[in-house]
Amino acid sequence: MRIKGDTIMDRLDIVNGLVFQNLEIYSKDSLSDRIILQKKIYLFQEMGADLGYRYNWYLKGPYSPSLTTFVYDKLEYLQQSTDEFRSYKLTENIEEIIQKINSLSDKKPYDLGLDSWFELLASIKYIYENPFLWNVEGDIKIKELIEIIRREKPQFTDEHCREAINVLTEINLIRDKVEEYGQ
Repeated sequence: MRIKGDTIMDRLDIVNGLVFQNLEIYSKDSLSDRIILQKKIYLFQEMGADLGYRYNWYLKGPYSPSLTTFVYDKLEYLQQSTDEFRSYKLTENIEEIIQKINSLSDKKPYDLGLDSWFELLASIKYIYENPFLWNVEGDIKIKELIEIIRREKPQFTDEHCREAINVLTEINLIRDKVEEYGQ
């Protein structure tokens, strides 16, 4: 444990600080910042790097109240502590996951903001993993997935959904490409 001012930094703080820094999570000031933060951490965890945040469905897709609490309590402190993180390293596997999550920004459709893109990606993954919440029994089909997204989030087009599904397939978060199911 390291102590800075009145704040005690534990191992979880150090891990979160390193992950946030590497995922380029620097701010909680705007709604857009908070959406990106929530969705990047959700996707990060879905790729096998569990930080312990649990998610439920909310207005902008998957949402973790405990992550929000952590960010409001500690993000500024963690940003000021970047020098303290220099002696710590993430594993190669975690670095690869971070690289994949960061690469998603480059695959964003031109007509979506970064926050909307991450909202769409995380929402598709959440529905894909939890189809029972939308009364789908068994594995969800891509057509059903797109229908649910369009119903829950009508701001996204079928093309946005297909692009997002294909991107999630490329990084192994979804098994099936859209083309396999046609339009």
